[in-house]
Amino acid sequence: MENKKLHLIISIIFTINCCFLKNKVEKIIDVIIDNKKISKEDIQSIEKIDELRLLRNAVFARHGRTFNDKKLQNFFEKYSWYKPKKDIKIILSNTDEIILNLIRNSESSILIKQFLNKPKKNNLKNMEITLIGDWDTQPVSSSGYVNKHTFLENGLVQIYEDEMDCQKRLLSSFGTWRIENDTLFINLSKKLVINGGKLIPSAGSCGSEYELVDGYNAFEDLNPVQNIEYKIKEITSSPFAESSENKSLIKTDKIDFYRLPK
Repeated sequence: MENKKLHLIISIIFTINCCFLKNKVEKIIDVIIDNKKISKEDIQSIEKIDELRLLRNAVFARHGRTFNDKKLQNFFEKYSWYKPKKDIKIILSNTDEIILNLIRNSESSILIKQFLNKPKKNNLKNMEITLIGDWDTQPVSSSGYVNKHTFLENGLVQIYEDEMDCQKRLLSSFGTWRIENDTLFINLSKKLVINGGKLIPSAGSCGSEYELVDGYNAFEDLNPVQNIEYKIKEITSSPFAESSENKSLIKTDKIDFYRLPK
């Protein structure tokens, strides 16, 4: 009798410890399996791509998907709720779709940070130092940027599409930049796009007729890569604090760049 009581106590303690020792990923997987909503903050608290991949595939594992990737298959087989089925057609719930979009957005954010996290370039030319920062292709940005260019000290660049165009799929492009012989060379190799979603009539804050909603961000290769050259004709550096009325200017043979206030 005493042995039975001891085994029962040990079993209860073990169960309690299992619950408390669950990591963030396992706790979120539990929520996914219950088909409950997860906050954006909970997803963003996961900072490793591999862990986000597990969460994304947990959505499909809930429906019994069999995985070709042995690591994924072995991971989910340890759960009692996982019932793999062959040749099944998975129908995702609305909650599934929302969770997948949150996870994919987080994956893209991490990939972008990794891409941009390069060491600062040494021996920058004076003209290159002048270019570092945020620039737009219009002098006044009262309602949002039109074509913002962010030139970083590590030789990378991010070019944003029109902020007022709410129906666009291309959000921004990424690559490298340098200045040689008064020419600005930009080589774009990555892009941030919106996949999926649907178009609805736009709200008043949009400059486009329609607005793209319920899609997810994807950081992808730009294929083919895009090479741009701008011949620098004039640089006017403002001695005053940057403002919408008073901006440093870089004139090129194709477009002009106006520095954005910090």
